[in-house]
Amino acid sequence: MGELLIFECRVFLHASSGRCSTHFNNCRQRKGYQILARHMLDGGLLVAKIDWQHLIRRTKKMKRTGSLMASLFLTSLSAYSFAMPTTVIGETCGGAPLTRTATFSGATSCTYDDNTNFNTAAKIDALFPGDSWTSAGEVTSAGTNSFFTIGVTSGAFDSSPVSGTWTILDSFWDTFSQAVVSMHVGQGNGSPDAWAWEMSSNASSGTWSYEKLTGEGGGLSNIKLFGRGVAVTVPEPGSLTLFGLGLIGLIGAARRKV
Repeated sequence: MGELLIFECRVFLHASSGRCSTHFNNCRQRKGYQILARHMLDGGLLVAKIDWQHLIRRTKKMKRTGSLMASLFLTSLSAYSFAMPTTVIGETCGGAPLTRTATFSGATSCTYDDNTNFNTAAKIDALFPGDSWTSAGEVTSAGTNSFFTIGVTSGAFDSSPVSGTWTILDSFWDTFSQAVVSMHVGQGNGSPDAWAWEMSSNASSGTWSYEKLTGEGGGLSNIKLFGRGVAVTVPEPGSLTLFGLGLIGLIGAARRKV
């Protein structure tokens, strides 16, 4: 059997991180007798989206030199490659060239992906590693569930476009210190299918919207709230005043004894 050229790429990362730092063209070659698929799954690692045009050009060049069987390489890569979630700063993600867009005011970042649903605490744990997340409300139509209220001002669930208002109850922030809101739509042939917004601390209300720009499916399915961390209680001004007066009284009593 001829010698194969194996690519070791920085796009390998743990599934729990949900982050990609580079593309396939940041790779180095090494010699060996095992196909790339072994390295892509070894240790539970995943590979990010591939620049296929660049890969095909490189593979054709290698094939001309007799270094690699292009068909075997591409077949192995296709079978074991996975698209990773994409994160952007701000309240809106999706939109052209994608076929769907969604906005959630009060968010600091937005993560989206295809063929998935960020509907469990475990999946939110994978997107935002650290302390475990807890489900704190799920809404499939206008209304309130647990700490979370969704109102619809235009359109309706199971359709597009649709928009409305949201409220996170004050009691949520008495329990948790961080919040993530997720949204899922019917998958069909569009993209993205799921969003997750990391919310500003103590965010209490705002607006949201979802629109299918083109394609099939894509009706709004659910919006969920997740929380984690321990709430930090800040003493009220009145409590601080009483504490100060008590401290002054103790100091005065100590001086009289002296």
